[in-house]
Amino acid sequence: MGRGGGESESRAGTECSLELRPATADDYEHYVTFFPELSLPASLLLPFDTWQRDLAPSTYFLAASGGDGLAGGDGESVAKSDCAPLAYVYVETLRDTGFIRHLVVHPGRRRQGMGTKLMRAVAARLAAAGCGQWRLNVFPSNTAAIRLYSHLGLSPLHSGTCLQISWERLASLPQEHPVSCNEKQARAVSLECEGESCAGENGRCGGGRASMLCCEGRSLEEGTGPDRQLGGWKDSGCERVTVGGIEAGEEEQVEREMGLPLGLLQRMRALKGTLLAKAVATRDAGGCGAVSRAQCEGVGGIENSNAKCRCSSVTDEDDFRVLGLACYQEGYGGFKIFRASSPALAQQLLQWFDQQLPGKIGTCTLLVEASGGVVEWLKAMGATTKYNVIQMAGNVPTNA
Repeated sequence: MGRGGGESESRAGTECSLELRPATADDYEHYVTFFPELSLPASLLLPFDTWQRDLAPSTYFLAASGGDGLAGGDGESVAKSDCAPLAYVYVETLRDTGFIRHLVVHPGRRRQGMGTKLMRAVAARLAAAGCGQWRLNVFPSNTAAIRLYSHLGLSPLHSGTCLQISWERLASLPQEHPVSCNEKQARAVSLECEGESCAGENGRCGGGRASMLCCEGRSLEEGTGPDRQLGGWKDSGCERVTVGGIEAGEEEQVEREMGLPLGLLQRMRALKGTLLAKAVATRDAGGCGAVSRAQCEGVGGIENSNAKCRCSSVTDEDDFRVLGLACYQEGYGGFKIFRASSPALAQQLLQWFDQQLPGKIGTCTLLVEASGGVVEWLKAMGATTKYNVIQMAGNVPTNA
């Protein structure tokens, strides 16, 4: 997210060149100065130690220098009196994608082409790092920035809503919520699946947070527009849904199924105070008795004919789909990423975090992406909207 800018101009006096330089510890005061221009909640302003540890290594300032000019640009000069940073960008360089998190041009330098120069400088750095894609979030009301980003090849990917709600309210969420099934209500129910089909509605079985979801032969609605890729089940029938932590080595699979840039979750995990969780549905291709080979062997071997392990429908691999994802960061004050294909799954994720983070008080921030009705549900539970964003993505320009 950020504010656009403009092209610098030559002024009288001793002049110095512009370049996009890495941040140093001394730049914290400039970060504090630029931060209000992001229009983010003041609570997200990081203290010095956290900024230096988490943001500074990926932060750059467009400032005057004795160098050869703006990296990736066409070389500009400004008066020596104007040698303070003119723009600021925080960009995560992932495996093959650059994610621009913050981008701000000094208010006095906007509408002069500075935003374009800054973006092209970032593009040059990303291309040199081997990134072929880039992403960013932008406020829907920032039409000038959207035009700039569109001109540089980015297009809308999905929407997001930043909500705030008290931790106490999250801890007291109702225990059940209906799942949307082709725009109709269908219950999320626990079913005894000992060789039976998913036709029943009132069966109950144990298993803690693991449950069977039945959509009465219908597929769950996937959403519309740019959110469609993040929708729910594509298959009908019975689903076993479990919520748990994202283990080391699972990040790439979750990223691919959720449409996230590769390397994002591993980067987030490396930050202090991060907790990652997923909601996974095990799809049952052969009826409720279909199980994985590993599960079947675990209850008596491939030849076992126990109804709980119908080996006639055993599969070589678990057949599952990632339906939800939540990335909690202490420094963010909540969930920097929160995705769920339905309110029922959002509830399961939040209840899991309530167990992992007992006694949390104050306000929780959630950036809900491609919500599947989750935003409306949380607002009905008392959440308030802080802002909306559009995530844009595209190919990094090769002619930057």
